[in-house]
Amino acid sequence: MGIGGEEAGHGDYGAGYGGEEAGNGVEEAGHGDEEAGNGVEKAGHGDEEAGHGEEEAGNGVEEAGHGDEEADNGDEDAYHCLDWIIDNPSEGFFFLVAPENTQKEATARYAGFGGVKVVDYKAHYGPYYFSMLESYISEAPWARVFFLLNFHLSIRDDADVQRLNFSRDMLARLKKTVIFCVTQRVDDIIAKKAVDFYSFVMLRVVFQAGAPAPAPRAPMAARHAGAFEPRACASAVGAPAPATFDAYPAMHSHSHSYSYSYGAGAGAGAGDAAKIDYSQPRAHLLAQANMLLDRADRLILESRHQDASLFLFEALSIHERVHGKKHPQTAKIYSAIADNCSLLGGYADAMKWYKKALSVNEKKLGKEHPSTTATYSGIALAYSRTGDYARAMKWYGKALAAREKALGKGHPDTAATYNGIADVCLGQGEYAKALEWHMKALAVREEALGMWHPDTAATYNGIASDFFAQGDYAKALEWNQKALRIQERTLGAEHEDTATTCAEIANAYASQGDYGTALGWWKKSFRMLPMKREATQLLSSIRRSMEAAYAAAGCAEPFEEWLRKPDG
Repeated sequence: MGIGGEEAGHGDYGAGYGGEEAGNGVEEAGHGDEEAGNGVEKAGHGDEEAGHGEEEAGNGVEEAGHGDEEADNGDEDAYHCLDWIIDNPSEGFFFLVAPENTQKEATARYAGFGGVKVVDYKAHYGPYYFSMLESYISEAPWARVFFLLNFHLSIRDDADVQRLNFSRDMLARLKKTVIFCVTQRVDDIIAKKAVDFYSFVMLRVVFQAGAPAPAPRAPMAARHAGAFEPRACASAVGAPAPATFDAYPAMHSHSHSYSYSYGAGAGAGAGDAAKIDYSQPRAHLLAQANMLLDRADRLILESRHQDASLFLFEALSIHERVHGKKHPQTAKIYSAIADNCSLLGGYADAMKWYKKALSVNEKKLGKEHPSTTATYSGIALAYSRTGDYARAMKWYGKALAAREKALGKGHPDTAATYNGIADVCLGQGEYAKALEWHMKALAVREEALGMWHPDTAATYNGIASDFFAQGDYAKALEWNQKALRIQERTLGAEHEDTATTCAEIANAYASQGDYGTALGWWKKSFRMLPMKREATQLLSSIRRSMEAAYAAAGCAEPFEEWLRKPDG
């Protein structure tokens, strides 16, 4: 089944929810280029690798004869997965994909459990709004796990899908286990049209139509916490659909030294990356890897890149053990580690990991596959950040040719390449060309992603840099302010990208001689960043800029005393 929404019938979102096609089974295919059998593989790690689940059929956990032993289990495997989710609640999103009657049977099985709340969207029929979902969750503070039964009824048109996509980070901040119960048709639509949201889906549990439910299980309190082994959890789970967006192009670099050790002092939350018991079933191991990768994603979004590295390497150890070092799913984690190295400023390390990924992707997937082109783009970005613009342009050229051919000029991935080329032109002093490429990227991103998206904000900042480099500070401020509004709303006031934009605004004011206003923006930026990151180049740069502007303004009060004051 095609999932673009372009095929006939997808315009009518409200039709056909109860009558899903029979036999969806445990081996669902159809999200992007993804084939059946990808198991619990997690898409969407790093900023370039998000959502490239298009592996060859059978590359998931069903290899080496494991598929045959799981045949004819009905929905037992899917219930094993739900049991595991309920017994091991993890903050995040899950999908239960089934016809309405099966959804009802499945949620009824858990409705009486402590900590579990079922919200039926049939009783609250209407379009999707985050505020409504938030109110349902806030009404049950005692609950850790929420089943959103018949959630597909709230996804009636493109506007609902867009609101769902936009609400991803707000939903994540609820810090609950949320299980969205949808039909196969709506799962397909969300996978294609709400890719940012879908990239956060931790597991996707697919039920067969009409299969009988197993016997009711005992309440959680009566079960040993470590006794459950989901014998074939992965076979009932499909990989999340593609979330094919490149890294938000940051306007700065970092000076962290990248460490691969698991030593103490990595920061709060780092100790959650527990030792892995490799005697567990393969499906259970891969489910754990999925959770680790999701946690790494969250930490990266919080700019906690050192902490994220711990979870990335734990997940890598599982995938190398289960799949080997030459598997595309393992290569995804190589790329995720490379992306994280790049964000930390460890470009030499990033290059090493990108090349490990590339050696697998080109051979196994081909040169036009999204995972391969994402690696091209990651390599280009690393070269660009180190000032090797000729090599950066070469690799961006490879990515652009493949993406325009495979995806078209209106795809967000293609726009990310336009944006990267613009940044290279800017670094080379070719300001007119940089502005031209940034405008090409902006046209695609505003159309494909909408104005209120972090990638769109990144392009606004890129355009601001073009004007700043040409001395047009008023226009630079205009574009930076547009980016800031988006970032504060979508990323939050303490996100590193938001802080960077505040610093760029300060630079524009200082360049016009308005040191008083600039100091206020620099102080705001400086205080946004967690103090454990005070050794980064960004914080050091902001501090140096503040000190220079403070001296230029002729302030009598000592700088350190001014900096400690809560006001400006």
